Amino acid sequence: MSPLKRLLWEMEGLKFLVRNLRYGGNLKAFDYINRGELIFRGCSFSDLKKINKLHKHLRDGIGLNIWRKILYGLIGNRLISLIAFEDGRTIAFEMFYFKADEIPSKTIHEAFIGVHPSYQRQGLATELRRFSIQKLKSSGYIHGISTNITRDNSASFQSALKVGFEVDDKSSTAEACYLFCELK
Repeated sequence: MSPLKRLLWEMEGLKFLVRNLRYGGNLKAFDYINRGELIFRGCSFSDLKKINKLHKHLRDGIGLNIWRKILYGLIGNRLISLIAFEDGRTIAFEMFYFKADEIPSKTIHEAFIGVHPSYQRQGLATELRRFSIQKLKSSGYIHGISTNITRDNSASFQSALKVGFEVDDKSSTAEACYLFCELK
């Protein structure tokens, strides 16, 4: 990458960080809910290494970039919900951020939801989405959640539909569906 392109990329990253600190600061931290042996809660600073490791595992070695690490290190308890065991093992997480073009409609973007392969196909992504929706709805600040799901990811697509996301055909592409969940 040329130095100029690198500089522009880093400037976009800084804008991303500032925007999300500003609007993420309006959110309350995710609650701590114990459901049997599983705990649903927001991400703490100490969870970030585990989240990054699981993200890399699920995304072919791609970890969080520096701007996301800073953002989620500062206010991850407001922008990442997770499922963990009482011993601290994180088995699922859902990351959010604010896209500049969705701020006027008070929409937050679901950037990624992932479940450790050992715990997939048990409905945990759906339960985590329900947990996040309830929390974001109760904030009174967020009116909707958007996400993009690749067309070949049927498990995530079905999970999103179960909790109230709907496909927006106008914004979808051949590769990915754009989905929206209105928080009523």
